[in-house]
Amino acid sequence: MTSMQIAEVTGKQHKDVLRAIRNMEPAWAKITGRKFTLSMGIKELANGVKMETPYYELNKTECLYIATKFNDEARARLILRWEQLEKERLTARQQPGKTEILPPPIGNILIANGLTEAIDGKSVTTSRKLAAVLGRKHDSVLGTIKNNLHQRAFKYGNFTTRDYSSGPSGHGYEFLITRKGLETLAGVMRYNAKKRIAEAYDGAWTQCPAKALAAPPAGERPAEEYGEDIVRELAQWIDELRTDLRKTRDTMKMYAEMYEDEKKRCLKNGDMSACWHDLYEDLMWRVVCGTDGTLDERLAAHREFVKRLSGMSIEVKLS
Repeated sequence: MTSMQIAEVTGKQHKDVLRAIRNMEPAWAKITGRKFTLSMGIKELANGVKMETPYYELNKTECLYIATKFNDEARARLILRWEQLEKERLTARQQPGKTEILPPPIGNILIANGLTEAIDGKSVTTSRKLAAVLGRKHDSVLGTIKNNLHQRAFKYGNFTTRDYSSGPSGHGYEFLITRKGLETLAGVMRYNAKKRIAEAYDGAWTQCPAKALAAPPAGERPAEEYGEDIVRELAQWIDELRTDLRKTRDTMKMYAEMYEDEKKRCLKNGDMSACWHDLYEDLMWRVVCGTDGTLDERLAAHREFVKRLSGMSIEVKLS
């Protein structure tokens, strides 16, 4: 169960649930030797802007541990929700499920039937064809791609979507995958998928009609095509940097809140060492940006202070 689901079940705000989990994590890590699983999700705002937001994924034991800090009503709701989930899981196990017969993997003999096609002058394959090659469900291949789209190697136009229709009731979307994208995808798949993909697509790319398009002379590329690729790649880099910047800011904000909460807790318990980080940061600023003396003199004074501070055995108190 995620922290967002916990907030929904208990009627609390997600930020309050996050704060409770962060405050209780040190004790849990001390006893169990592991921290809670922290992940990043995408939240779409009212203006259409997408923002990454942190959330925790907890098992039943971890949830019940966190619930000890909730009031009686919220704790009862969470326990009843877990009981409902377990009953649903047990019912699903007891009911005989339908066995789906997957198509056999495509062998090299079917390469000529068209594993690749030409889209806008580029040779691509599709996620549905790849699913047939591997003998897997299409949803499984879609899930693998979507779970890795955050990686840099999965970007830059190697994976684009396209709608398809296979009759009155059959419709959906699939990924168009370039040769480089397929090689990248094969590297993250398991169960001997990389070898099977290499065998099935051996020679398929050279049979794509895109190879019959007029090629630039002497291995040169048209200037306008080269310029478009540069602009497209720069735009993708900018989008990626913007996403990384938002993620970094959110992470900085999250850890700043965690630090402030921990400092308040320590100060409440009379532990003045919680303020040493602020003091040290101020000292470093004085070393770099201060005007009292030369840089060597400020460094010498700083080292002397650190030496005296590390040798102190009395309790530090704030005036």
